[in-house]
Amino acid sequence: MAIGLVTNDGPLMKVNGAQRSTSLNAYLAGFATILIVPLLLLSLYVTYSFAEAERTRLEAMVDNTNQDLVLLIDHEITARVGMLRTLSTAQTLQTGDIQRFEAQVRELSRLENMQFIMTDMAGQQLINTIVAPGESLPKTNNPDLFESSEIKYDVLVSNLFNGSVTGRALVQVSIPLRRNGSIFAILSATILPEKLFEIVRDGLPPGPFYATILDRHGTIIVRSIDPAKYIGQPLPTLANGAQGEKGSLSMVSADGVPVFVYWRRPTLSGWVVAAAIERSALTAPLIDSLRVLLLAIVAASSLVILSALWIGRRLTRAHGALVGAVERIGQGQYVEPFTTPLREVNRVGEVLVTASHALRQQDVTLRQINHELEQRVSQRTEELKEKAALLETTIDAMRQGLIVVTADGRVPICSARARMLLDLPDDLLRGGPSFDRILDYQNRHAEYDHLPEEARRRLHPLAEPSLADFEYERPNGTILQIHTTAVMLGLGVVRTITDITDQARHARDLEEARDAAEHANRAKDEFLANISHEMRTPLNAVIGYSEILLQDTQTSPVSARHAERIHESSTALLKLVDDVLDFERVESGHIETRIECFALEALVDSALSIVRPQIGAKDFTLEQTIRSEKGRYFYGERERISQILINLLSNAVKFTRAGRVAVAVDCQDGSEGKATLRFEVSDTGIGIGAEDQTLIFQRFHQVDGSNRRRFKGAGLGLTISKQLVEKLGGSIGLVSDLGSGSTFWFEIPVTAAKMPTPALAAPRAAHRRGARILVAEDVILNQELARELLERDGYSVDVVPNGFEAVVAARSTRYDLILMDLSMPEMDGLTATRLIRESEADAQHVPIVACTANVLSSHKAAFLAVGIDAYLCKPLRQEELYATLDSVLFRTEKGPGSGRTPEPDAPQVDTLVSLLGSTRVLQSLEHLKIELAILDKAQPSDLRECASVARQAHAIISIASVLEFDELMTLCRDIEGACTNVSATNRTLDRLKKRTENFTGRIQAMIETTRRTAA
Repeated sequence: MAIGLVTNDGPLMKVNGAQRSTSLNAYLAGFATILIVPLLLLSLYVTYSFAEAERTRLEAMVDNTNQDLVLLIDHEITARVGMLRTLSTAQTLQTGDIQRFEAQVRELSRLENMQFIMTDMAGQQLINTIVAPGESLPKTNNPDLFESSEIKYDVLVSNLFNGSVTGRALVQVSIPLRRNGSIFAILSATILPEKLFEIVRDGLPPGPFYATILDRHGTIIVRSIDPAKYIGQPLPTLANGAQGEKGSLSMVSADGVPVFVYWRRPTLSGWVVAAAIERSALTAPLIDSLRVLLLAIVAASSLVILSALWIGRRLTRAHGALVGAVERIGQGQYVEPFTTPLREVNRVGEVLVTASHALRQQDVTLRQINHELEQRVSQRTEELKEKAALLETTIDAMRQGLIVVTADGRVPICSARARMLLDLPDDLLRGGPSFDRILDYQNRHAEYDHLPEEARRRLHPLAEPSLADFEYERPNGTILQIHTTAVMLGLGVVRTITDITDQARHARDLEEARDAAEHANRAKDEFLANISHEMRTPLNAVIGYSEILLQDTQTSPVSARHAERIHESSTALLKLVDDVLDFERVESGHIETRIECFALEALVDSALSIVRPQIGAKDFTLEQTIRSEKGRYFYGERERISQILINLLSNAVKFTRAGRVAVAVDCQDGSEGKATLRFEVSDTGIGIGAEDQTLIFQRFHQVDGSNRRRFKGAGLGLTISKQLVEKLGGSIGLVSDLGSGSTFWFEIPVTAAKMPTPALAAPRAAHRRGARILVAEDVILNQELARELLERDGYSVDVVPNGFEAVVAARSTRYDLILMDLSMPEMDGLTATRLIRESEADAQHVPIVACTANVLSSHKAAFLAVGIDAYLCKPLRQEELYATLDSVLFRTEKGPGSGRTPEPDAPQVDTLVSLLGSTRVLQSLEHLKIELAILDKAQPSDLRECASVARQAHAIISIASVLEFDELMTLCRDIEGACTNVSATNRTLDRLKKRTENFTGRIQAMIETTRRTAA
């Protein structure tokens, strides 16, 4: 039951036992806030709009002023050209009567108050109207008249130069004089800068406006301020910025004042005519508006607050009187008449007092209600008229143009924006013309001449409204988007026109920025690849020969120690190169990860065996504790986990001189076979201070960074470890005290696995000894090292120094294997491999092992694409070299071409099934097969179809990344990046189609393997 109570402090309401109440003052405060906030926002919007409109008006005034100045100057030049051409037709000139012609010229000069000059083809003045007849005349100083042996112009407007007679700065307008088809003299009319100054002065509006005219050399001809001071002076800022026919720029004037400039370069003179306004004049409206706005906001806020307080006080008095009356009625007492500041409350009081007379007042009340209804109807009618006017104003003010076409093809509404965007005259749209009439008008004015035929079919909105959407570029360069929507009940259509010029340009800018970023990324990858090659190539020889010396029993003890030191130093340098490359991979997100099955004890033992030689003469022990069941196996990133553990152990060994270094591993089992491995590496070394602990995982940070530091290293190990841990979905941290040792820990999520079936190792059988190997290597040291290592293992070796000779040798001799360096002069290894694969028959497939110092992951797809069977990273290690050769040779003995299309990796399928489940793996493989078949049939003919291909390729990328199809993922990324161009898209698709059959076979094999695994 809901119960309502009234207390002395006001009404207290309970609904189903829940108390709900809000004070009247809170409502008033909210009401005041509701009034103030929109008022504030509206004021800000109006102020900004006014300031923006004022700035736009001033800029438009500058632009219009610039246009007016160009017209005035062109008019002045054109007037002189007209007089010159009139003189050039004089009969006296054609008959050669120069004296009479000079008299005519001088008479015209006197009438027009203008100087005329006639110059022969050697530059000698023949007539100069400011020099008395008969006086000797100098040669002309105008350097622009004779630029070549032949005059190739009809009208020439010169740059600024000093007159040969007066020495004053002036410009000339000149035309050639012809007789019998040949030019025999040049007739010129001068324009003084003072005359141009008068034109500029008269053409400038009042206010902070400037004008400057530069000749084609960037020299000031005239300036509206201090013309005598700046005439003849260069203005490189404006001259360099004014490129093209017209434009605008911000600069600092010759007086040091920041200005905004509109400039044009008239075709007749080629000068730069610029009009400018001070930047301070553009910002002044905004500053003044903000001042006024601040005062208005303060005044309005004060008024609203005072009004709320005044209203609140009266409401409180009325509320108290009404509550008292209700209490007395509840107690059965008579209510005395009362008066409050609120008329409505007084009326309620009167009703309470005169309840017995309520029936008599019904007639009055009904009449009053009827009167109020009539007022409301009248008010509603006025509101509808206002809304109609508002709707018309809103349509005209829309940023989009709008055209309404009725079902019979008439156009009752065409907004002002639509008329402006389509350049439609107002008289064309009077009386609601037909849409066909508008189309005829536009066709007559070449509006759609460049529109494709497919888009032309969509011009009429009633033809098929669902297809009447398109974009096109108008003759003036504006790009419009046309969208048509059918009105319900078949009443017609509404067509909107949107100016998307800025969006299109922005899209082009974004595409250019993306291309620049991709180019920079490729350049960085190439740089790292080159650095890796240049460092690993000499390390290959150093490490290889030091290993040979250490294995040679004839080496003396001293030489053996030296070889051991060389081997240790080169290995440390190789570790530094690997750290730098790993750091770059992690930073760019290109780090390779691979899920493998591993035994926990074996992983820890392997890490300890790697760091154990680093102990040397130090006095401490290596300890390990594994708090988990023995013999457990896990699926995870074995190589990366081992790398992180080795980094932490190496740090512990480096900074510990005595005591112990211990590694402890805990396994925390979760649900559905998930688990978390926690590794802790503790030492009794120097420890880390609190101030360094916050920085220890940052790149290049070292606790002792001085030149005298005792501990070597680049400071990348912990940074790489942290980023690897986070990439694997784990966490890392440390606990340390300065001087008391440190404990580094990290946690990695893994999946529990069953013990794998041991694979039969391929024996190093004697039947492979004597196999013939071709080594393609350009560095002599590496040639000798490869020959030494291979011949030690019983292989027959031929060596060539470049890819060209490798191709020749492979075509002329049958080799069991080719060891191909990828970076060689004349012809690189990838090109040589491609040529070998193109020339050989399938039955003569020779295995090729790439040997490279470029270890970036982005090169792997290129290796596979050209047909490389395996690859080795320099520097070469004996065990890795022999194992790789045995693996490749053993695989190729199964049959021709077996190295090109390998069977699906069973452990890989097992890993995917254990992580995702057989059902999801089968669904993903089937989906990938379908998507690949669709993409294989794609042949786009326009950019819209290219966009569809890009979406299809992007869908394949996400599936291929999960299923570890690296080559397919790389090709689809290339297709997605090429989809801004039709021809580039088709070229990239052709590359994919050549590999589709291979990919489909691998997918089908993985499907069958997954089904067998699930069964």
